[in-house]
Amino acid sequence: MDVNRVGSTSPAFPVQSTGNAKSQVPAKPAGVTPIDTQDQLEISPAGKLMEQIVQQGGDVRSERLAQIRAAIDAGEYDSPQKLEAALLKMIDQVEADFTSETQ
Repeated sequence: MDVNRVGSTSPAFPVQSTGNAKSQVPAKPAGVTPIDTQDQLEISPAGKLMEQIVQQGGDVRSERLAQIRAAIDAGEYDSPQKLEAALLKMIDQVEADFTSETQ
């Protein structure tokens, strides 16, 4: 099967160079002064709290993470109860998402 020029690939109007790009920069109108703007950043109270926590000792969950890693290394982390709890939590979340989408 041959497909030849389904649509036009040339522009509707020919493109022509007008010369030096600097000459095309529009001049500023007389009497117009630029606006002096400054960006502002406002940090939420939660963000400030997180900054304090990081400065005081780093990751809040690092101790818990170390405990979990040690339990995994010892082969004691996984249990049928934890798997069931995780699956129930996942099913609840899927049901909640489905319910919110159908309403």
